[in-house]
Amino acid sequence: MLIMKKEDFRFLSWSFSKFKKFIRLILKPKKFIELLFDTVNFRRATTTRINQAVLDKSITRKQLLNIAIHHCSIRDKIFIVKHLFRLRNFSSATKIAETISPDSLLPADLFLIIRTQLHSNKGINSDSLLKAFLANHKIQSLNETNQKTLSELIRLSGINYEDKLKHLTVLQAYSTSDKARQHARYQEFHLLVSLGMEVDVIKYSEIDNLSLDNPSYQLRYIPHLKAMGFLSEADSLLKKLINYHQLSRPEIICAALNFNLDWANIDLHKLPESHLDRLDILQIATENKKHSIQFSNLFERSLKAIIKSFPEKNIYQKDKILNKLLRLDLIETVEAFVKNENFLSDTLLTPNLVFGYRALESDDFYSARDLFLEVINEDPSDPIASQGLRLAIPRTGAGITSILNLRNRIGHGIDGHGRTGCRGGVGVDRTFGLLMSGQFYKEGFYSKRHAPHWIMLKRIYGSRFLNCERLPTNSSNKTLFLICDDGVGDEVRTAQFYKQLSKQFGKVIATCDPRLTTLFERSFPEITFVPVERYRKGVIKKVTTDKERISRLNLKLSQYLTEDCQELMNNADYITNGQNIFFNHFIGEIDRPSEGAYIKTKFELSKTKKFKIGILWRSHFLAMWRKFMYLSVENFEPLTLFHNIEIWSMQHCMSEQEKDYCRKHNIKLVEDIDMFDDFEGMAPVLKNLDLMIGISSLPMELAAALGTPVWMLGFSPENFYLRSAGGTTELDQLTLNSNIIAPKWIDFSAPTSECISATISEACLRLEKLQLS
Repeated sequence: MLIMKKEDFRFLSWSFSKFKKFIRLILKPKKFIELLFDTVNFRRATTTRINQAVLDKSITRKQLLNIAIHHCSIRDKIFIVKHLFRLRNFSSATKIAETISPDSLLPADLFLIIRTQLHSNKGINSDSLLKAFLANHKIQSLNETNQKTLSELIRLSGINYEDKLKHLTVLQAYSTSDKARQHARYQEFHLLVSLGMEVDVIKYSEIDNLSLDNPSYQLRYIPHLKAMGFLSEADSLLKKLINYHQLSRPEIICAALNFNLDWANIDLHKLPESHLDRLDILQIATENKKHSIQFSNLFERSLKAIIKSFPEKNIYQKDKILNKLLRLDLIETVEAFVKNENFLSDTLLTPNLVFGYRALESDDFYSARDLFLEVINEDPSDPIASQGLRLAIPRTGAGITSILNLRNRIGHGIDGHGRTGCRGGVGVDRTFGLLMSGQFYKEGFYSKRHAPHWIMLKRIYGSRFLNCERLPTNSSNKTLFLICDDGVGDEVRTAQFYKQLSKQFGKVIATCDPRLTTLFERSFPEITFVPVERYRKGVIKKVTTDKERISRLNLKLSQYLTEDCQELMNNADYITNGQNIFFNHFIGEIDRPSEGAYIKTKFELSKTKKFKIGILWRSHFLAMWRKFMYLSVENFEPLTLFHNIEIWSMQHCMSEQEKDYCRKHNIKLVEDIDMFDDFEGMAPVLKNLDLMIGISSLPMELAAALGTPVWMLGFSPENFYLRSAGGTTELDQLTLNSNIIAPKWIDFSAPTSECISATISEACLRLEKLQLS
């Protein structure tokens, strides 16, 4: 029997009175309409106030979270999520998204939630939402924008690639427009390339269906056409577009210049003023300003235009500009913008990156760590924050493996499909952490096997391609093709194992930097060397050879190989890369040779009575982050105080200021040899030294290979831990004939200048002992 309490009667009485009032309003249409308008206006007024609050640059991330979670309608929550997403505050956006039921959301709003979670570390949930949507909605019911978004989400998601390909095929079949179909098609191409699959770029690019008025789809494929050997097709396509549009379309100009810097039909001086404040134009100018005076002038004009237009941009455009400028190493410009704008909200992440970098410079390592951490916790895929943390964390005295622990907690964001964990093939933190810890060389080198270009070769050649795998032992009648893919210094270092490889295999064919060809052929006559100029980011001098790059593979492999390598690989019994040689050393399959020279010079210089020391303080690659692993010539001044010692600069690409300092402090210069290009001329000079002191770069590695004793200065965590097995040994674990010099008690949380001074003092102490002996 139902028993009603007194309170229930009161509730029914109240509800009935409200119902009667509602009925009276309906019977009075004018009053009812007024009430509806009042409700709508109140809702609009509330939304307007919230929107204004969100866009107020003084409002903090915490305040936005509080507004969204406790004082907002679903519509306003979506607005705040979108705002935070556009500013790359993915973690905070995800917290708000988790309070929104996805059941009644429009597709665009649901896709925003899915994308937000993928950029954070809630990829499992986002994949569930995506799968449910794909199972319960008709693709053809979506508009063009939503179809394009959906195809991109499918590629970015963590669902298995077979299902991704199936859904992308359906999207192409039921596309609302040709643009939506092409977008889904490109996502399919992008996915296959990332998986190391062989793809027909001509088919995917649909060159025959080129629309001169709207070529954006084909422009995406230009780098791939170039990489896969279709140079004439790419060249013809760009010529058509340039002839048709002249200089009116900046995206076509950028594609043409990225294809060929010396494109004959483009006069950079005549670029319209309206193009100059574009970030893609600035990027090309920045990366190539040392290539020619034209690019140098374009850089100055473009940067000036961006600075002029910056105040008029909205908050999202400003954030995009700041982030791009920082990635282009234009930190002073970014810093000036940040100070002038007086950004108060912590929702803008780039100021944290600038302040973190400056904190690193001023030895405030704990502040730097916390500033970078705030960014990486919001956007786990931010490359600048990741780089900053790799520098800051070891300098706070924390163990190197704490970087692995951090990634295990937050993951890699969109790069890891929104999953937590520090996994191989995603970012460099896992490799860096393992190698720097010094006890995990095997695991560190093994983690490099996930790169798509190595996966592609594994798929093509199967067991013949050794991707961080044991080299075969019974191979005296077999051919090995060795791909040297790292920098030229790494190549010289790997060559310490060439003698053993030539004994282990019947024939060894190895690619090499053309500058090393004669040195290597003289030193290893039993090995066949294939000179290959490599494309490497940060290298000042461009590739000059006309040799055709390898085709039908992918962009990265085309940077490592030329077309003449294709047949050599096809005919080889085994193929591997330089990293696998070191992997085999650390797993005990290849022994390290005894100390002594393994590279031979054409001739030797006569020795003098004076003790000759060569010094090297930096590489030619002058990216802003590299400075924390470099020295300056001034740091070597204590060495110049020794009597009966000659100090020689072995530095390549010296500035005039550096040369002047050397002359004033009696540091001798090698005047008649190009220390960047002439390895054959440099080798006898390096061989003639009694000792080489400095940081790892080609002259140091080549000196060690020639048998000259080398002292690698371990003044930073990167220079110390990597090569000393985590600080457990002085013997260099990578470079033969080399020792790591630093006080055993060195404290990297001390100011950088103290670490450098202590390390140089240690080197001086050892020099005194050498002189006495």
